[in-house]
Amino acid sequence: DVPAGTPAGTYTIGYTICEQLNPTNCSSTTVTITVLAAPIDAVDDSYGPINGANGGNTPSVLTNDTLNGNPATVGAGGNVTLTPGTAPTPAAGSIAMTPDGTITIAAGTTAGTYTYPYTICEVLNPTNCDTATATVIVAAALILAEDDTNAAPINGAIGGVA
Repeated sequence: DVPAGTPAGTYTIGYTICEQLNPTNCSSTTVTITVLAAPIDAVDDSYGPINGANGGNTPSVLTNDTLNGNPATVGAGGNVTLTPGTAPTPAAGSIAMTPDGTITIAAGTTAGTYTYPYTICEVLNPTNCDTATATVIVAAALILAEDDTNAAPINGAIGGVA
């Protein structure tokens, strides 16, 4: 039996069998069992547009990631660890991934399309990892110019204020 939660690896177990009628008539051998790591899948994400003037947060990058077909989770009792890659560097503002996998776009962040890689690894088998990329679109603030009209005509000879 291989209990749930057994780390991936190759296990060798020796055993001996003996004849019941002649208990000294025995033979020994080994059995080798290979335990595989669970399938892990980090899936690319796309977020935005997020208004760069106001900033904002994305959902967690873990939302669509799985370990053994189940949702990937971090923190106490979590089944994966999350390691952010190199954060993108906008001309102004900042973009950062939090420990729960959400991405924070600071107010005043320059408009653009930014990629943010990250890696998830199985807690039970720390070398069982997968990497994905979150793409964040930061939009410029909406600027709306409207036509102005004067309520009354201005006498050109004497001037005035519109």
